[in-house]
Amino acid sequence: MKYQKIWDKVLGENERVEHEFSISSRYLNTLFFLWTVIGFCVWISPEEFMSGVMIVGIAGFYYLFYKKNSRAYAFTDSRIIVYIGWLSTRLISVDYNQITDIRIEEPFFSKLIYGTGVFQIATAGTGSPPVRFNHIDNPYGLKKKLDELCGKDVHNVTNGNIVEKNNFQSKEQELDDLKQRHKKEIKGEIAKETKKLFNPLCYVPGIGDVLDKKDDMENRKNRNKRKSEKREIKKKYQEVNL
Repeated sequence: MKYQKIWDKVLGENERVEHEFSISSRYLNTLFFLWTVIGFCVWISPEEFMSGVMIVGIAGFYYLFYKKNSRAYAFTDSRIIVYIGWLSTRLISVDYNQITDIRIEEPFFSKLIYGTGVFQIATAGTGSPPVRFNHIDNPYGLKKKLDELCGKDVHNVTNGNIVEKNNFQSKEQELDDLKQRHKKEIKGEIAKETKKLFNPLCYVPGIGDVLDKKDDMENRKNRNKRKSEKREIKKKYQEVNL
């Protein structure tokens, strides 16, 4: 493998790389060619000869060496590894059970000129922004490879754009049910307040205060019930993220 030295440093015991990739070579070579043309145009001018040589040299180092060696990505048998940098480095690791969705973008000009796209992975329970792979060859093929490695964890595909995790489906359904119950309770409270407006007893001294206290007690019970339900849902999500 091209990045075997990197994987030897970061892989765990008995962990193996199933697929490695990086920034598209076509993208890097195209940009290097454009800067080479610019450097040549500068180079043919006698006064700017060294400037043209420097442009080509810097472009060659940046696109053909630094960019290729400072972006190493891998799918192992248990996680995604993102290794960024050359002298100063940064490592990002995402377990497959943390993936909540995958989004693919193929901008028109990037797809037409470079044949590349954007591959983005969102995670749950980390508080980190989505992991974004820019200028990647065949992003849909990459998604299929990840589907194979994740197995049954990745189950629902909508037009090839979004992949959702199976073990979060029931939790999302519970949250939707909780929201619906809250809406019904709010509608019930509005109905009670409306009924009070047209109830003449509410304006009788003493009786109105009793009715208000009764409604306050019911509202307090409903609020406590909603808080306990939210805590239960939060605990269930935390158990999934462990």
